[in-house]
Amino acid sequence: MEKKPLNPKVKKNKKQKKRLLCIILVVLSIAFCSCSGSDTNQEKIENYGIGEATLGEVENETNVEESTIIETTVGDQMDETEEDADAVGEVTVNDEEYGSFDKKAVAKQIKVTPYIKSSSYYGGLALELKNNSKYDCNLEITVTFYNKKNKKVSDDHGEISVFASGTKMALTFSCYKKFKRFKYEIKTAKILDYYSPITQKLSSNVKIKTGKSRYSKGDTIAFVTVKNNGKRKIRSVKAYALFFKGKKYIDSNYMPLFNIKPKKTKSVEIYCHSNKEFDSVKVFLDGYELNL
Repeated sequence: MEKKPLNPKVKKNKKQKKRLLCIILVVLSIAFCSCSGSDTNQEKIENYGIGEATLGEVENETNVEESTIIETTVGDQMDETEEDADAVGEVTVNDEEYGSFDKKAVAKQIKVTPYIKSSSYYGGLALELKNNSKYDCNLEITVTFYNKKNKKVSDDHGEISVFASGTKMALTFSCYKKFKRFKYEIKTAKILDYYSPITQKLSSNVKIKTGKSRYSKGDTIAFVTVKNNGKRKIRSVKAYALFFKGKKYIDSNYMPLFNIKPKKTKSVEIYCHSNKEFDSVKVFLDGYELNL
């Protein structure tokens, strides 16, 4: 039986329906992309703190951009009991100017002290950091290394997930080529609501002794003891050690500690990676807990 041709009006209606369906699909796909591209849980990180230093020629002088502080005296502040009372006075930022968390103001109150890994400036550096702001924050630093011709030779990145107000921490950065100058860029962000700092509840002391563990038998090690001064058990914390010979920064290493009960202590041995002799150690604690 021969099929009758479709009425022109019916054909036109089918075309219009197909065109309308295509338009709806395009609109839906655009809306989906816009939603999936946003992140409401993490504030956007912006860069505010920038500092740089030329090494060798001006060992104790620094060119500083913005107002992040950088000190080039290697081995400064070696006394663990020293109160850093004048640190805030080095950067003048009035809390009333920003009220709530302000990324630029917080970045300007991060005090930075660099330690060069060797006299030939080969191997990298460590940055000692102190959060002089009244806010806990997330902190990221990128360090770029340059040679004597001012050509970039390497870069490295470090992050502190939860940097508690008033506490210190150290990050290390590697460079496997000789460098003459380095530049750091600090980025800050407000921490997520379900993160809480714990380092302000901890205290530590360190002794230098001969190691007895299977990792450091017979070697000189840093024997670090951490005390939980809080009311809740600390599930995990990392102890970072910077090793010095006189005022010269030698190397770094870290070890984790687990399940420290309230008012109790735990100890760990941290050995020097390069197995070099050292006569002093600076210890920093890093960790956070989840509010679940």
